[in-house]
Amino acid sequence: MYHCTMNEIFFGTLLLLVIGVLIYYFTRRPSNKRDWEKDVAILSNVTFHNDSVTLTSIRDIAYKTSTDYELRRDTKKFEISDVESVWFSIAQFWPQLGGIGLAHTFISFGLKDGSYISISPEMRRLRGELFSFTTAIKVLLRQREMVYVVAYERDVLALRTRHWKDDVYLYPLKLEKSQKESLLKDMLLRVGKLHNKPEFFHLLLHNCASTTMNHLRSVIPALPRMHIKYAFPATIDSILFSLGLIDSPLSYNDARKHFHVTRDAQKIKDMEKFSKLVRENLSSDIK
Repeated sequence: MYHCTMNEIFFGTLLLLVIGVLIYYFTRRPSNKRDWEKDVAILSNVTFHNDSVTLTSIRDIAYKTSTDYELRRDTKKFEISDVESVWFSIAQFWPQLGGIGLAHTFISFGLKDGSYISISPEMRRLRGELFSFTTAIKVLLRQREMVYVVAYERDVLALRTRHWKDDVYLYPLKLEKSQKESLLKDMLLRVGKLHNKPEFFHLLLHNCASTTMNHLRSVIPALPRMHIKYAFPATIDSILFSLGLIDSPLSYNDARKHFHVTRDAQKIKDMEKFSKLVRENLSSDIK
């Protein structure tokens, strides 16, 4: 009579465990119906009529602290052709090591009326949830959904500079008018899609940086499809610089100092003019 060896039992058990994890991983389905944190509980949506856009549930939080705030939402109508500038933001929240580190990325669009709309791909948090090692494991196992936070820039930028104290870099992108319009439309279409069909957020494969860069690739095909800095994006701006996509004559190291906006953002008192004031020292015509 054949008796299994300890090695066979071990590897057999390991195989069953791997199969079980794979079944769990690939059979999970994303949902828009969970007990969400209130700042991401309502999804923005968009409707198009030719070039005209109606954007609903634009977030516009007035913060006292990162957890004490007045949650406001707005509806805005504009034309795709109203976009005048595009800005790429990196909010570095973890020390980098050899150019590798953790950060959040998002894109802001400057419109003709002087307003700035930010579109920020993020993990959709459950009520009371803070990002932790446990949360990271859950994200890797497809237990958290993706949300596109659509907000006035003073919301997302003030949160990260004034309250979370992140090192935030705000770069003007060098794009043709048609590219700006195509990028805005591409991201808004995704906002509408996620409103109706949820997707999972993944810390390495489907995160804020990889998602943002995929949108940029739709208008800049030269951007790499995959890169280690998409998973660890603290210096993802170096990729944009290497392709001449940052609207600045400065060197990379000098530009990092110039476009670091945290200290200036923390000094601004007039929140209605926040986006305009934070850009006062960011002219692309740098002497």
